Amino acid sequence: MSTLAGPAPGVLDPAGIMHGDPATRGTLVTKEKVLRKIAGQAASELPFIGGRSGGLLGLGASGDLDARPQAEVDLDGTTAFVSLTVAMLYPTPLRAGTEQLRSHVTEVLERTTAVHVGRIDVTIVSLETGTAGRGRSLE
Repeated sequence: MSTLAGPAPGVLDPAGIMHGDPATRGTLVTKEKVLRKIAGQAASELPFIGGRSGGLLGLGASGDLDARPQAEVDLDGTTAFVSLTVAMLYPTPLRAGTEQLRSHVTEVLERTTAVHVGRIDVTIVSLETGTAGRGRSLE
């Protein structure tokens, strides 16, 4: 049996990287703007969720299953409170669709960032008929 040990703490390895105690390496700061983009992108990954497009300064915008949903994030320490504004494909069951949306966005945010999702509020601004966005179909 053999073990592979890394370089000693505080020593440069052959690539010139300093290794040391992880607690002394610094911190990762994730800004709310980044969390908003990740949440919006995660929501748009679901084929029955879209956003709004068109209009001028938000006036006259209409639901669009090809658009990214709008996301707002309030960060309290390491807990994120998310608000999503979405368009939803009709006839998706609203309760099941929003539960799947919350679950997916929570999973993506917690997997890719160092935050815990405290709550996700969903506002459905329109129900869109036709096919699912981005050339996908419901499974």
